[in-house]
Amino acid sequence: MHARHYLSSLLVSCAIYPSALADEKLPLEDCQHLVTRMGHMTELRRKGGSNADMRSWKRERTLAEEQYRKGRCKRWGRRLR
Repeated sequence: MHARHYLSSLLVSCAIYPSALADEKLPLEDCQHLVTRMGHMTELRRKGGSNADMRSWKRERTLAEEQYRKGRCKRWGRRLR
């Protein structure tokens, strides 16, 4: 079940952010979405859950962080807040 959830999340992420996989600059809106997503995953982990849920949320956050780096979102600076 969790593997299926992770795979579907990965496929959706790749569909939403195909340019991030190609090391291109992401627009501000996409970077803001990634920051929001990372924050949401962090909050879910802080609240706790089953071991499988915690691993799933960590994988999703790691994927979002990778897209953030590859999309060069850091260049937007304070506008991401």
